[in-house]
Amino acid sequence: MGKGNDWKRILIFSDVHSVFVDNKAWKIFLQVVEDYKADEVWSNGDLLDCVGISEHVHKLALHSPEVIDDFPFGYEIDFTRTQLLEPLRKAMGPKAKLVLRLGNHEWRFLRPNRANAKALAEILDTCARRGQTTLEGLLRLNSPKINARLSYNGVDDLYGFTVIHGVKTSPGAPKANLMRYGSGTSGHSHRSNSSVQEAEGKAAGWWETSCLRTTRKVEC
Repeated sequence: MGKGNDWKRILIFSDVHSVFVDNKAWKIFLQVVEDYKADEVWSNGDLLDCVGISEHVHKLALHSPEVIDDFPFGYEIDFTRTQLLEPLRKAMGPKAKLVLRLGNHEWRFLRPNRANAKALAEILDTCARRGQTTLEGLLRLNSPKINARLSYNGVDDLYGFTVIHGVKTSPGAPKANLMRYGSGTSGHSHRSNSSVQEAEGKAAGWWETSCLRTTRKVEC
């Protein structure tokens, strides 16, 4: 992507969901990162899952209570930092830019459900134990082992290529996003899908980036 002579190799992925990562898929992805030698790598939302502080925690407790016990928020933060972000930075090398966009699952931490007292207590306890109150601090994004920044933008423009996490999950989402934004990409749906059109001799397309999450033992 780029304009003129300022071309950059950019790699975009989404929906890892932290402790629910598909380990085999993640290892393959890290190899792709290492081989591709991108100038920039963008995580397009839901790197975290925040399962223990979910609004759906009561429903989850009914059909899969062990998930809540196995993956408290503090554990998930540590897992994301040591098992995902640090290996990702190692595969990227020290010079590439790493940007983490927010998805609906990160917002579980940023805007927790105030009616969920257990979730609020877990957030408070995790922040107090680590002496941090932000995702940047909890994940140690400024450390040399990670060196990443968060994007709080709802929409990011990469040289005319739109990046959103996404809100639509229907099969028609790529076409709807293409009509609204022009060429770009989204995650959220956990589906690989695309819509391409040509107008006035120019091609435009929208791509959904699927996910790197396991399909077993996960919440609804």
